[in-house]
Amino acid sequence: PPEIILNCTSFAVGSPHQDEHRTGASNPLSMPAANRSTVFQVVLAASSEEAWEDGLGGLSGRDIAMNVALPEVDGRILSRAISFKGEAYFDEATQCPIATYKARGDRITFVAELVSNWAKLRRSDTGKRKVALILANYPNKDGRLANGVGLDTPASTTHVLKLLRDAGYSVSNPPNNSDDLMQMIMAGPTNWLTDRAQKSGGVQMSFADYQISYGQLPWEVREKIEDRWGKPEQDPFYTSGAVDCGYFSLSILQFGNVVVGLQPARGYNIDPTETYHSPDLVPPHNYLAFYFWLRHQFGTHAIVHMGKHGNLEWLPGKAVALSDTCFPEIAIGPMPHIYPFIVNDPGEGTQAKRRAQAVIIDHLTPPLTRAESYGPMKELEALVDEYYEAAGVDPRRIEYLRREILSLTSVTGLAEDAGLTGSDQDGDLAKLDAYLCELKEAQIRDGLHIFGQSPTGDLQRDLVQALVRIPRGDGK
Repeated sequence: PPEIILNCTSFAVGSPHQDEHRTGASNPLSMPAANRSTVFQVVLAASSEEAWEDGLGGLSGRDIAMNVALPEVDGRILSRAISFKGEAYFDEATQCPIATYKARGDRITFVAELVSNWAKLRRSDTGKRKVALILANYPNKDGRLANGVGLDTPASTTHVLKLLRDAGYSVSNPPNNSDDLMQMIMAGPTNWLTDRAQKSGGVQMSFADYQISYGQLPWEVREKIEDRWGKPEQDPFYTSGAVDCGYFSLSILQFGNVVVGLQPARGYNIDPTETYHSPDLVPPHNYLAFYFWLRHQFGTHAIVHMGKHGNLEWLPGKAVALSDTCFPEIAIGPMPHIYPFIVNDPGEGTQAKRRAQAVIIDHLTPPLTRAESYGPMKELEALVDEYYEAAGVDPRRIEYLRREILSLTSVTGLAEDAGLTGSDQDGDLAKLDAYLCELKEAQIRDGLHIFGQSPTGDLQRDLVQALVRIPRGDGK
């Protein structure tokens, strides 16, 4: 099959469950043949160019269903809308407007660059291929560095570095373990500004290089940034130079042809919990400098965001079919974008696919296990079991056990949690027995998942058991 396929048709072609022998794998758009080609979804929008330009939705509901959602079933990479419907002329004979597709040149250019970059990634020599691994940081505190949901992101990152080196990538002096990686990150500038001035690690982007990239942005984009954050020289990550024009300090560690970066915050001197998903807050200069350096100075072939989730896909702009004034595109550009993402949250993964051309690689949830009983609950469970064993045999023993059980539930606060009323002791004991069983059987996390590693031993057994167990009652 071809290396690259650009698909401009609507709907899905394949099915994740199709039978290769019945449907055939010769169609390069269908699974599993598509796994050998990089397939891009190119949107020919049924809406007008004016509606696309003026609205934040990007596409109509029909276009999203036909040209975005259904093609995702085939695993296609969503690119951009490259044309829109418009009226060519009014036909006097039929008294009808004749519709035609009108191409949008800058969107075609973006798609061509995106496709070209994927082809370059595929054809490049492994030893010369450059990759950026980006770690999330929410909220913007050093205690929350590399905090992918359900993912041991530091351990996953060091493991990926090892895998890349073993695969032939040029990885120089990588950290030995996750602790070493975190110490290296914290030695440089992070999003926590309190002691930033005392840190000297990371990389620097010269102010002159930043001005070149920044100057190429549309005027209205630069106006929005400077209205909110001021001139580039006012950014807290900017340092003026005694001789040159100064530089931006960036939280990026370089290990040969692979870098590990800490994704910048969406702003400073603000509440990150209220702004992480803000649809209006434009990113500051240091945020753009971070991605500009990766793309233009380092020359990365691909950007990998490690774990759910970063803030790139939540930057201001259209919901889908982005333009050159949408900030996710301004930051990441037409770069191959790979995103390990927890498998049980496809909704937020979709945000990255549709707004940042991400290829989602699902990873397992953390290992699951049973909560089991411990402490007072284990003691209560033993007393309740003893109570029912004594029922009908020793009435005096029953009364003693009942008092002990109800007293212990009151002292530990479990009486309220279990919904005991106190008016019906036999009913309360039945409720308590059911409550203790439910707690004991509850599924809980047992650590975090490490990307690229499957759980083993007891963790594997408990996870498989949790996945295949039959739901009871209200689905627990």
